[in-house]
Amino acid sequence: MINNSNKIQVISAVKGNVVLFVPEQHLNVRWARKGAKALIDRSALEDAFYMPGVEYMFRHGILYTTDEQFLIDVGLKEIDENGKEVDRVIILSDQQMHRYLTVAPISELKEILPKLSVEQASALADYAIDNGLADMARADLIKPYAHKDIMKALMMKRDMEELNNKKEG
Repeated sequence: MINNSNKIQVISAVKGNVVLFVPEQHLNVRWARKGAKALIDRSALEDAFYMPGVEYMFRHGILYTTDEQFLIDVGLKEIDENGKEVDRVIILSDQQMHRYLTVAPISELKEILPKLSVEQASALADYAIDNGLADMARADLIKPYAHKDIMKALMMKRDMEELNNKKEG
């Protein structure tokens, strides 16, 4: 039986491939899609974390873990003076993204956007595009954070679908 007590589950938060390659720590892990999970040796990940590319992937929400102690140890989560945990990196679930893009007050979206990394803001924009969530006010708010024009992307997507339908029909 394998002992997983010294392993940390690391999850990809972005669409597409993510690779963690640190030869010095014998780490070579690939996540093929959003939500893909991998178990990584805790000590190897702690040592590798301080290499710029690895730290970047965690600080910008490309990779994440729910291991609270690891997050505290590497500075991604802090304990304030009241003993409350404070996240330094925000990862939005699909349900949260859907809520921010549809029913949440725009003031909540305005509040969360500056706290998101560019990658997470981009993931929010991608979610809007993939799901056809077209709200001009929200798209305009997200654009400077994600560097993506949601409305333009949705129009291009619709045009491509129409073109494909004409070819098939």
